[in-house]
Amino acid sequence: MSPAPRKKSPAAKSSGHLDDIVDDAQSLSSSVGEAVDEVYQNVAQEATKHPYRTLGAAAGVGFVLAGGLTPRIAGLAMSMGSKWLLGQLRDQIMPRSDAS
Repeated sequence: MSPAPRKKSPAAKSSGHLDDIVDDAQSLSSSVGEAVDEVYQNVAQEATKHPYRTLGAAAGVGFVLAGGLTPRIAGLAMSMGSKWLLGQLRDQIMPRSDAS
């Protein structure tokens, strides 16, 4: 007759779970580090290719985060942006013919 399997003690079970948690945390840390490196490379490349656009985007994000975007300003920006976008779409669909 074979001996009965030994049951793990609660401390051994906890140790196994702790090892799993540590492995998962290390894997997550590695994945996050890779993602941060990729974002940094993309931002650096964008800043090198288009520095003024990057500065404008940073200024816009800073303005919004600082609380400078009131509902009235947001509405004005949406109104102006939609008029510009509609004009661009109109020009693509029906190009102007400058016969003069």
